[in-house]
This record gives sequence, structure tokens and C-alpha cells, in this order.
Amino acid sequence: MKKGELLSQFKDQLTIKNYRPQTIKSYVCSMENFLEYTIANPQPKRGIKDYARAFLLQRFREGKSWSTVNVDYSAIRMLFVNVLHISWDYEFIPRPRGRSSLPSILSGKQVESMINLVNNLKHKTIITLIYTTGIRIGEVVNLNVSDLLLDRSQLKVADGKGGKDRIIAIPKTGLSMIKSYLEYYRPTKILIEGNPREKRYSRSSISKIIKRSAKSAGVAFAVSAHSLRYAYATHHIENGTDLVYLQHQMGHKQINTTLKYVKLCKNKPRHINHPIAKLNIKLPSQIT
Repeated sequence: MKKGELLSQFKDQLTIKNYRPQTIKSYVCSMENFLEYTIANPQPKRGIKDYARAFLLQRFREGKSWSTVNVDYSAIRMLFVNVLHISWDYEFIPRPRGRSSLPSILSGKQVESMINLVNNLKHKTIITLIYTTGIRIGEVVNLNVSDLLLDRSQLKVADGKGGKDRIIAIPKTGLSMIKSYLEYYRPTKILIEGNPREKRYSRSSISKIIKRSAKSAGVAFAVSAHSLRYAYATHHIENGTDLVYLQHQMGHKQINTTLKYVKLCKNKPRHINHPIAKLNIKLPSQIT
């Protein structure tokens, strides 16, 4: 099968599985790299499983991150199983183990400075929106004006990660910022408009805004949109927010994903109220 035909079938498989556009882009990029590797290293006696293993090893030797190689792994496995219908050998090609490094967490004061030092209302609203709702950068650019449920102080994230919708509470500060933004920019369909207005704001532009604001605030470590999401979750937990509530707000499929943020907290208040305290239990006046 030729490279073009193989890539076409691979894209079709991703589409029919309803993968997100960004995921499709990443998987196709990985697949193109893998196919280029097999073409550049022709060895007639080498089987395709040998090529897959050798390619992943080379990616690590090139200094690629675990997350990058993990995407390569998933893409190649899908090619084997769903396109070529070849069984996957987990012993010969095991999935790379991830590194348990902890991200740096923004403090409340740092987030405050990042927002207050930005003068552009659109940029200020973007940073505030991410921190007050914890939404992902891809979810920000896909927001429409109709997703705002202002009378309920809520935001609807349609077709979020995993293809799921969810409703997120917007706190008073975030709500005030959004209302000011709407009054000034008057968007009609797309909430965060780019240039020209009928286009969506780009992910790269949001990343630049956040990096500039962090630099202005004197933050010493690298800051991204996901840093604000980390801060949202961690600060909530430190303030005693219920973990199940936070799980739904962040769009986590499993509670274990939410629990990972607990170890990032400086302190976590524990509110333990035994249900017996609400019962009118009569203690014995004397022992018989």
C-alpha cells in the first residue's frame, strides 16, 4: 500500500471514530513521521513491528518528550490494529512510561497580577475566563456567545474534550468581566473573535497573551493556558471545594484525574462532619 493511500485510510479511521481536530492533526503528523522513517531506512528483512519499535526508540534518542512519543505510540498502534489489522505486541513494543513530574503552580497573587497588569480588555477577559472556569485553551476558542448563560451565572462548554458537554459556574468577578467585554466588543456569534471578526481567536495568540502577562507579573517559570487551569483546580481544593463538584467542572472522566491536583496543594482543608452529630441520640444516664 502506498504512503498516500495509507494516510488516507488512517485519516478516515480517525474521522469515523470522531476524534477531535487537534488530535487528528497530532496523529497524522506522527504517522507521517513514521512513514518517512520507514522510507528513509529501507531494510527488506525488517518487519513492520521492527520498524515501529526502532522508530519509537529513535524518537527518544532525538530527545522527544514522553508526551510526544506517547502520541506516536497511539498513532502507530491505531495504524496496526484498525487499518492494517495486525495484532499489537505489547511485550515487544510496550507503551512508554510517563514521568511523574509536578508542574509549577501559580499563586493567587501571581494570577491577580497577571490579570491586573493587562490593559487590553479582550486579553484581560481571556485570562480571567480561563482562571475562573478552568476551561481548556481549545474550549476557549470554540466558545460562542450563545454558550453564555448569564442569567444563571453559567457557561456551557459544548463538545469539550471527549466529545462531552458540561455546564460550568461563573463566579461574580468572572461574570462582571465578561459583561464588560460583551458591552465593549459586542460579539454576535463567536465569543472571542479574531481578526477579521468572523474568525475565531487562535490558540497561539492566547498562549502569547498569557506568556506576556506572566512575564509582566514577574513569574519566574514558564506559564501556559494550562497553568491557569492547574491554578484553578489547586486553588479550589485549597479552599475546600468538593472534589466531585470540581471533577464535573473540569470535565474529568475519572475522579482519579481530579485527585492528582491534591498533591499540588500547599494545604487542603479537611471538613469531617460525622452524620451522627445530626441525630438526637440519648446517652445513658447510668450503666445497667
